[in-house]
Amino acid sequence: MKRKWMIIGGVLAFVVAALLVFWFFGTKQEGAWVCQNGKWVKQGEPVGAMPTWECEEGEEYVALEEEIPFDQAKFERSKEMAQEAAEKAPTYQYDGFDLKFESSQELTCPNCWEFTFSFSSRHAGYGDRTGQILAQVITPHLVRVNIEDEEVIVVVTDRTFDELMGIYLK
Repeated sequence: MKRKWMIIGGVLAFVVAALLVFWFFGTKQEGAWVCQNGKWVKQGEPVGAMPTWECEEGEEYVALEEEIPFDQAKFERSKEMAQEAAEKAPTYQYDGFDLKFESSQELTCPNCWEFTFSFSSRHAGYGDRTGQILAQVITPHLVRVNIEDEEVIVVVTDRTFDELMGIYLK
């Protein structure tokens, strides 16, 4: 009789433990932020806050369970590096003026950011246009600079011209 109660108690303990494990691991709500009509829309219960950057239709953002701590000093150094990279970009060097910081976006890797700057140039086109026949027209530009661990990895103007490689992307 005593053995019977021990078996029943053991089974009950196992069931309770299994239910606790299921409750702990199985009931976590997951979700994401999805771009719809140019705006971030909450789907489910995403872990992180709504992204603050512009989105493209269908883009999805799922925050990491453990957010990476923000390092203000690295961010500031990265922003300075991005501005220097934008100033050294061939399109800006040739005839650019009035460089202005527009925005920053934290990327998914640690210590990775995209910085966006606007500027104008006195002629149409990209890169070093020495020797070319150019239309004299004030042309607005956006240059995006990606920094990863305080290293410039991407400098692209108007999503059209890779300033580091000196090539058109489209």
